[in-house]
Amino acid sequence: MKSSAYNLSIDRTFRKIWVPFSQEELQKTLCTKPIITYSHTIVSGFISYEYCRLHKIPYSYEERNFFSLDEAVTYACLESLKQTDLTDEKFRYCIGRLYHAQKRLLTQHLSQPVTKNQSCRTTAALLPDSTTLSRSSICKYSLYSAAIDEIDRKAPEIADGLLQGHLKLSQANTLALSRLSPEGIRIVCDRIKNGEDASMLSDAAPKKRPK
Repeated sequence: MKSSAYNLSIDRTFRKIWVPFSQEELQKTLCTKPIITYSHTIVSGFISYEYCRLHKIPYSYEERNFFSLDEAVTYACLESLKQTDLTDEKFRYCIGRLYHAQKRLLTQHLSQPVTKNQSCRTTAALLPDSTTLSRSSICKYSLYSAAIDEIDRKAPEIADGLLQGHLKLSQANTLALSRLSPEGIRIVCDRIKNGEDASMLSDAAPKKRPK
């Protein structure tokens, strides 16, 4: 365990996986759980870190020797899925991110490309007993998480709104939104917030060219 002398890094790769704590949960976490880091980048414990830094409270952190970034992402996703207050959007995102991390880890382990079924099977095996998902659902959520990451690259505040449940879109509309330009994403979301139907996305998103 290390002391708070070191300034830790915050990366949205991990930040998007977690939901904000309530004040009560924060107090419990500060007393019982260290901040987990990978190469001095926070993997879990963002809110604790920000709270302690703001109020100049000493904190401790634990540097984990994860084999790779994907192993650290796997840990973060599985820990986040234990939370009871995940939005549906955050739940789907965590499952999808877990799928992509496992797919890359499995590919490295086998030294050859892996099928969707293999990746889904590996992902499902890691989930807690209380979470039962079909392979088709896991594959579906993998597309959702990739779309959220693309939106985050172009308009981070929109990705946050989606993951926190402030902006409600179907999976199909989320995928369509991810194909827009940064300006297009913001314009469409402003229109949706002002009461327009999200079905406009089917017309706004660039169409794939026929092969």
